Amino acid sequence: TTGHVLVDNLYPAADGGALLCGFFRESATFWGEAQWSIVAGIETSDAYFARYSASGEPLWLTKAGNADDDRCRHISMDGGRVFTTGMIGYGYDWTSDAVFGAGEPNETHIPIDGFSEGFLAAFAF
Repeated sequence: TTGHVLVDNLYPAADGGALLCGFFRESATFWGEAQWSIVAGIETSDAYFARYSASGEPLWLTKAGNADDDRCRHISMDGGRVFTTGMIGYGYDWTSDAVFGAGEPNETHIPIDGFSEGFLAAFAF
């Protein structure tokens, strides 16, 4: 990690694995058999969402954010769906889109128009 990483929520999965969410600044590396890295802005933070197996190997990792500070606060799972909540544009007045899963096949843009938008997102993995 070249910046800092904070885990805001840990959710134990039924299979013995875990879901994590929080935020990171600059870049974060999540270790396992493979090394996974994600990058945020130098002066801002992005939210991340991760799933680990029961043996501690990362299964998936994605991020969300816009040009401002972004946070994931809670994460849970129901069947094969993951639910998460947080804030985009944490504490500032931004109008740039929030991007969930940047560079992934289902990359999603959500317009942000104002001060600190909350989100509820669902992922199917």
